[in-house]
Amino acid sequence: MAGATPGDLLRLDVLDMRLEGLGFTSLWPGIGIFPDWVRRKEFGIQTRVDEVDAGVVHWSDKVKLPVQPMIGVAAVAPLLGSVMTVDNGPHGGNLDAQEVAPGNAIMFRVHHEGAHLFLGDCHALQGDGECNGMGAIEIAAVVKVQMSLEPARMTWPRIETPTHIGTLGCARPLEDAMRIAFEEMVFWLEDEHRVPAPEAYMLLGQIAEARCTQMVNPIYTYICKVSKDVLAQYR
Repeated sequence: MAGATPGDLLRLDVLDMRLEGLGFTSLWPGIGIFPDWVRRKEFGIQTRVDEVDAGVVHWSDKVKLPVQPMIGVAAVAPLLGSVMTVDNGPHGGNLDAQEVAPGNAIMFRVHHEGAHLFLGDCHALQGDGECNGMGAIEIAAVVKVQMSLEPARMTWPRIETPTHIGTLGCARPLEDAMRIAFEEMVFWLEDEHRVPAPEAYMLLGQIAEARCTQMVNPIYTYICKVSKDVLAQYR
């Protein structure tokens, strides 16, 4: 993005996603949340190609699943070196967070001139954890976004929806990803909503909406969300 400089916050508003073609998901040996788990036999290679139209994933003749479009990979260039698109971290990457979706925004800390934004890995639908590794309903999409720059103290990606703010953390073990997401939320509540850090930490103990979005990539992703209805009471 022209004008982006290191230290900026790059805000990406997802305006629209138009899904195209068929959807795909599969099982591959060695990929998923229990590859050869305790020496149990895996399922081998299995694939599904599903029709996606009129807002529905046609899982079978009987089972129809409502479409929930999302962008699995969203990133800026990392601070150091180069990474694969399957990787994730403070730069973003393969976050597989369902909130990176039309009507919402994701924010990144810029590390290099121009930011070098990358998007991909679009899904028609994904369950929490993305347990089988090769899916979600993978699908081609045309994505319309709007970019802007803002100042902010942040390290890890942030998300804003009409009803919530959210922070993302990536790590192994899973509890470290959760800690990162919660720490980043404490920073956000303190900096922009004037909630002192100790109170913010205690508040999260009462109202945090948190979950693992994926645990199949090299490191796991966790999201922590806070309702804007609660934040409105601090104004």
